[in-house]
Amino acid sequence: MQKKVNVKTAKGRKVSSTKWLYRHINDQYVMLANDQGFRSRAAFKLIEINDKFKIIPSSTKDSFVAIDLGCAPGSWLQVLSKKLTKDSKVIGVDLKEISCDDIPNSTVITGDFTDEKTIERLKLEIDNRNIRLVVSDMAPNSCGNKQTDHIQISTLADQVLDFIEINCFKGCNAVIKVIQGSMSKDLNERSKTMFSKVHWYKPKSSYSDSAEIYLVMLNLK
Repeated sequence: MQKKVNVKTAKGRKVSSTKWLYRHINDQYVMLANDQGFRSRAAFKLIEINDKFKIIPSSTKDSFVAIDLGCAPGSWLQVLSKKLTKDSKVIGVDLKEISCDDIPNSTVITGDFTDEKTIERLKLEIDNRNIRLVVSDMAPNSCGNKQTDHIQISTLADQVLDFIEINCFKGCNAVIKVIQGSMSKDLNERSKTMFSKVHWYKPKSSYSDSAEIYLVMLNLK
Protein backbone atom coordinates (compact mmCIF):
# COMPACT_ATOMS: atom_id res chain seq x y z
CA MET A 1 0.00 0.00 0.00
CA GLN A 2 1.38 3.38 -1.03
CA LYS A 3 2.16 5.75 1.83
CA LYS A 4 0.09 8.94 1.88
CA VAL A 5 1.78 12.26 1.13
CA ASN A 6 1.28 15.13 3.55
CA VAL A 7 0.71 18.68 2.27
CA LYS A 8 1.87 21.70 4.24
CA THR A 9 -0.29 24.82 4.39
CA ALA A 10 1.66 27.32 2.31
CA LYS A 11 1.50 31.05 2.95
CA GLY A 12 -1.49 32.53 1.15
CA ARG A 13 -3.12 29.13 0.51
CA LYS A 14 -6.55 28.59 2.04
CA VAL A 15 -7.14 25.61 4.31
CA SER A 16 -9.78 24.34 1.86
CA SER A 17 -7.21 24.45 -0.95
CA THR A 18 -4.71 22.50 1.15
CA LYS A 19 -7.36 19.86 1.91
CA TRP A 20 -8.24 19.57 -1.80
CA LEU A 21 -4.56 19.23 -2.72
CA TYR A 22 -4.07 16.55 -0.06
CA ARG A 23 -7.03 14.55 -1.35
CA HIS A 24 -5.92 14.96 -4.96
CA ILE A 25 -2.32 13.88 -4.38
CA ASN A 26 -3.40 10.82 -2.37
CA ASP A 27 -6.34 9.86 -4.59
CA GLN A 28 -6.06 6.29 -5.90
CA TYR A 29 -7.27 7.30 -9.37
CA VAL A 30 -4.71 10.10 -9.60
CA MET A 31 -2.03 7.53 -8.75
CA LEU A 32 -3.42 5.07 -11.32
CA ALA A 33 -3.54 7.82 -13.97
CA ASN A 34 0.11 8.62 -13.32
CA ASP A 35 1.07 4.94 -13.43
CA GLN A 36 -0.83 4.28 -16.68
CA GLY A 37 0.13 7.49 -18.46
CA PHE A 38 -3.29 9.15 -18.53
CA ARG A 39 -3.42 12.94 -18.41
CA SER A 40 -6.02 12.98 -15.63
CA ARG A 41 -8.02 10.71 -13.33
CA ALA A 42 -11.10 11.43 -15.49
CA ALA A 43 -9.92 8.67 -17.84
CA PHE A 44 -11.28 6.08 -15.43
CA LYS A 45 -14.76 7.59 -15.55
CA LEU A 46 -14.98 6.89 -19.28
CA ILE A 47 -13.42 3.45 -18.83
CA GLU A 48 -16.07 2.59 -16.21
CA ILE A 49 -18.89 3.91 -18.38
CA ASN A 50 -17.68 1.89 -21.36
CA ASP A 51 -17.22 -1.27 -19.29
CA LYS A 52 -20.83 -1.04 -18.13
CA PHE A 53 -22.62 0.24 -21.25
CA LYS A 54 -20.27 -0.65 -24.16
CA ILE A 55 -20.58 2.81 -25.68
CA ILE A 56 -17.36 2.57 -27.73
CA PRO A 57 -17.81 0.52 -30.92
CA SER A 58 -15.38 -2.41 -30.78
CA SER A 59 -15.62 -3.41 -34.43
CA THR A 60 -17.18 -2.11 -37.62
CA LYS A 61 -16.75 -2.66 -41.34
CA ASP A 62 -16.30 1.04 -41.99
CA SER A 63 -13.98 3.58 -40.39
CA PHE A 64 -15.81 5.98 -38.11
CA VAL A 65 -15.34 8.99 -35.86
CA ALA A 66 -15.64 9.56 -32.13
CA ILE A 67 -15.95 13.18 -31.02
CA ASP A 68 -14.93 14.53 -27.61
CA LEU A 69 -16.49 17.94 -26.92
CA GLY A 70 -14.57 19.86 -24.27
CA CYS A 71 -11.64 17.45 -24.54
CA ALA A 72 -8.96 19.19 -22.40
CA PRO A 73 -6.72 17.94 -20.88
CA GLY A 74 -7.08 14.95 -23.20
CA SER A 75 -7.53 11.87 -21.00
CA TRP A 76 -10.79 10.87 -22.70
CA LEU A 77 -9.05 11.22 -26.07
CA GLN A 78 -6.43 8.77 -24.78
CA VAL A 79 -9.07 6.24 -23.74
CA LEU A 80 -10.91 6.51 -27.05
CA SER A 81 -7.70 6.18 -29.05
CA LYS A 82 -6.83 2.96 -27.20
CA LYS A 83 -10.31 1.46 -27.67
CA LEU A 84 -11.12 2.39 -31.27
CA THR A 85 -10.15 0.42 -34.36
CA LYS A 86 -7.01 1.53 -36.22
CA ASP A 87 -8.96 2.92 -39.19
CA SER A 88 -11.14 5.11 -36.99
CA LYS A 89 -10.45 8.62 -35.75
CA VAL A 90 -10.87 10.63 -32.55
CA ILE A 91 -11.59 14.35 -32.86
CA GLY A 92 -11.46 16.61 -29.82
CA VAL A 93 -12.82 20.13 -29.56
CA ASP A 94 -11.97 22.59 -26.79
CA LEU A 95 -11.64 26.31 -26.20
CA LYS A 96 -8.23 25.56 -24.69
CA GLU A 97 -5.40 24.62 -27.03
CA ILE A 98 -3.92 21.21 -26.21
CA SER A 99 -1.52 18.86 -27.99
CA CYS A 100 -2.50 15.38 -29.15
CA ASP A 101 0.83 14.46 -30.79
CA ASP A 102 1.22 11.48 -28.46
CA ILE A 103 -2.34 10.20 -29.03
CA PRO A 104 -2.64 7.99 -32.17
CA ASN A 105 -5.38 8.67 -34.73
CA SER A 106 -6.49 11.85 -33.01
CA THR A 107 -6.97 15.50 -33.92
CA VAL A 108 -7.86 18.47 -31.72
CA ILE A 109 -9.69 21.56 -32.93
CA THR A 110 -9.36 24.70 -30.82
CA GLY A 111 -12.69 26.51 -30.77
CA ASP A 112 -16.30 26.62 -29.58
CA PHE A 113 -18.25 23.57 -30.80
CA THR A 114 -21.36 25.75 -31.24
CA ASP A 115 -19.53 28.15 -33.58
CA GLU A 116 -20.12 27.70 -37.31
CA LYS A 117 -16.41 28.02 -38.15
CA THR A 118 -15.59 25.20 -35.72
CA ILE A 119 -18.35 23.04 -37.22
CA GLU A 120 -16.92 23.56 -40.69
CA ARG A 121 -13.45 22.49 -39.49
CA LEU A 122 -15.04 19.45 -37.87
CA LYS A 123 -16.73 18.47 -41.12
CA LEU A 124 -13.39 18.60 -42.91
CA GLU A 125 -11.81 16.34 -40.29
CA ILE A 126 -14.75 13.92 -40.31
CA ASP A 127 -14.36 13.57 -44.09
CA ASN A 128 -17.61 11.67 -44.75
CA ARG A 129 -16.99 9.15 -41.95
CA ASN A 130 -19.90 8.16 -39.73
CA ILE A 131 -19.96 9.70 -36.22
CA ARG A 132 -20.54 6.69 -33.96
CA LEU A 133 -19.87 8.31 -30.58
CA VAL A 134 -20.06 11.78 -28.99
CA VAL A 135 -18.74 12.30 -25.46
CA SER A 136 -18.58 15.39 -23.28
CA ASP A 137 -16.96 15.72 -19.86
CA MET A 138 -16.98 19.51 -19.95
CA ALA A 139 -18.40 21.79 -17.31
CA PRO A 140 -18.37 25.56 -16.83
CA ASN A 141 -16.36 27.00 -13.96
CA SER A 142 -18.30 26.54 -10.73
CA CYS A 143 -19.68 29.74 -9.19
CA GLY A 144 -20.44 28.03 -5.87
CA ASN A 145 -24.22 28.22 -6.27
CA LYS A 146 -25.62 24.71 -6.92
CA GLN A 147 -28.68 25.89 -8.87
CA THR A 148 -26.63 28.23 -11.09
CA ASP A 149 -24.02 25.52 -11.71
CA HIS A 150 -26.83 23.08 -12.59
CA ILE A 151 -28.42 25.49 -15.06
CA GLN A 152 -25.11 26.29 -16.75
CA ILE A 153 -24.04 22.66 -17.22
CA SER A 154 -27.58 21.66 -18.29
CA THR A 155 -27.51 24.38 -20.95
CA LEU A 156 -24.21 22.94 -22.19
CA ALA A 157 -25.77 19.46 -22.25
CA ASP A 158 -28.66 20.79 -24.34
CA GLN A 159 -26.15 22.27 -26.79
CA VAL A 160 -24.41 18.89 -27.07
CA LEU A 161 -27.79 17.28 -27.83
CA ASP A 162 -28.36 19.98 -30.49
CA PHE A 163 -24.98 19.06 -31.99
CA ILE A 164 -25.90 15.36 -32.05
CA GLU A 165 -29.32 16.02 -33.54
CA ILE A 166 -27.84 18.03 -36.42
CA ASN A 167 -24.62 16.13 -37.15
CA CYS A 168 -25.07 12.46 -36.18
CA PHE A 169 -26.88 9.56 -37.77
CA LYS A 170 -28.80 6.51 -36.55
CA GLY A 171 -26.89 4.25 -34.17
CA CYS A 172 -24.66 6.89 -32.56
CA ASN A 173 -24.00 6.64 -28.80
CA ALA A 174 -23.35 9.57 -26.47
CA VAL A 175 -22.21 10.46 -22.94
CA ILE A 176 -22.69 13.89 -21.34
CA LYS A 177 -21.71 15.09 -17.87
CA VAL A 178 -24.43 16.94 -15.97
CA ILE A 179 -25.40 17.99 -12.45
CA GLN A 180 -28.85 16.81 -11.44
CA GLY A 181 -31.46 19.42 -10.64
CA SER A 182 -34.61 21.09 -11.91
CA MET A 183 -33.66 20.74 -15.61
CA SER A 184 -32.80 17.02 -15.39
CA LYS A 185 -36.35 15.91 -16.24
CA ASP A 186 -36.33 17.93 -19.48
CA LEU A 187 -32.91 16.54 -20.43
CA ASN A 188 -34.11 13.02 -19.70
CA GLU A 189 -37.28 13.43 -21.76
CA ARG A 190 -35.44 14.98 -24.69
CA SER A 191 -32.80 12.23 -24.62
CA LYS A 192 -35.50 9.55 -24.69
CA THR A 193 -37.02 11.07 -27.84
CA MET A 194 -33.61 10.87 -29.51
CA PHE A 195 -32.12 7.58 -28.25
CA SER A 196 -33.40 4.03 -27.78
CA LYS A 197 -31.94 3.71 -24.27
CA VAL A 198 -31.07 6.38 -21.69
CA HIS A 199 -29.24 5.83 -18.38
CA TRP A 200 -28.07 8.06 -15.52
CA TYR A 201 -24.79 6.81 -14.10
CA LYS A 202 -22.24 7.95 -11.52
CA PRO A 203 -18.88 6.15 -11.89
CA LYS A 204 -17.04 4.97 -8.79
CA SER A 205 -14.12 7.15 -9.92
CA SER A 206 -16.24 10.28 -9.46
CA TYR A 207 -15.64 11.91 -6.10
CA SER A 208 -18.36 10.75 -3.69
CA ASP A 209 -19.15 14.35 -2.70
CA SER A 210 -19.35 15.52 -6.32
CA ALA A 211 -22.79 16.33 -7.74
CA GLU A 212 -21.76 15.23 -11.24
CA ILE A 213 -23.57 12.40 -12.98
CA TYR A 214 -23.40 11.14 -16.56
CA LEU A 215 -26.21 10.90 -19.05
CA VAL A 216 -25.47 7.77 -21.09
CA MET A 217 -27.45 7.47 -24.33
CA LEU A 218 -27.42 4.47 -26.65
CA ASN A 219 -28.48 4.00 -30.27
CA LEU A 220 -29.59 7.31 -31.78
CA LYS A 221 -32.95 6.79 -33.47
